[in-house]
Amino acid sequence: MFPIIGSLVYQSMSVINYSFINELPIEFFYMENIAGIFGGYAVYYMGIYSYCTTVTTSDDRARRLARLDGVDVISNII
Repeated sequence: MFPIIGSLVYQSMSVINYSFINELPIEFFYMENIAGIFGGYAVYYMGIYSYCTTVTTSDDRARRLARLDGVDVISNII
């Protein structure tokens, strides 16, 4: 959950920075690095893959991981 929270904070800080770019000081851009404190994408993928391998059986695991990767790519495109 921590990487997801960090990503949400990062996205909201990006919107604030781009909306008020002339009014905010330049140091406010450092708040976009908060996602790294929460683990970033490495911890996100590690958590997702470990949860998926724990929940599924060994016969169904490859199919589930392929679906997980597909949904992740499609959600990034959207």
